[in-house]
Amino acid sequence: MTYSEEIAIKIFKHKNQTRIVEKEKLKNLTFKNERLIYHLTEGFKLKWLMEIKNMNATEMSKFLKMDLTTLCRQLSMTLLAPDIIDAIMTGKQPVELSTMDFRGEKIPLHWQAQRKKYGFE
Repeated sequence: MTYSEEIAIKIFKHKNQTRIVEKEKLKNLTFKNERLIYHLTEGFKLKWLMEIKNMNATEMSKFLKMDLTTLCRQLSMTLLAPDIIDAIMTGKQPVELSTMDFRGEKIPLHWQAQRKKYGFE
């Protein structure tokens, strides 16, 4: 007698480990993505620094000797919806979400569009 069962799985990398998880369990899976948290907190630090120094992005990049593109990418993370920020900080973001999702394309300004684009719906 043989037994077989089909299970939908998702394969992803986390902390240099390959993980295989049943798709139905993905919603309950939480882990803190340190890279996402780092870029998010750096964005808020840069925003705060720009406000207290009264500088624009170009002036701040020169002041910090930082590439303007990198600075703007980190600043753009501050435009995320509060619930997305909270999910990232608590490790409840979609498993597939990574820093690569925020490169190249602009972050939508409307929070509902962000939720849809980054898998929070």
